[in-house]
Amino acid sequence: GCTLSSAVAAFMARGMQLENAVRQAKHYVQESLQAGARFTMGKGHGPLHHAYRYWNASEMSIREDSGASGRSSNR
Repeated sequence: GCTLSSAVAAFMARGMQLENAVRQAKHYVQESLQAGARFTMGKGHGPLHHAYRYWNASEMSIREDSGASGRSSNR
């Protein structure tokens, strides 16, 4: 819901009419869901990959083990 409504607003801010903005936003959300499906987090369907259009997967390595994020915590 939040991503869809934000995408509609963004497309309308770029000058699109409502009907076309909704169509483009729906396509964006569908593509984001599909691109995010390869990431396994939790027990749901996976996250949206908001930056899928700009992502070069060959440059990044995805860790398979969810227990080690590789991040350091500053506590």
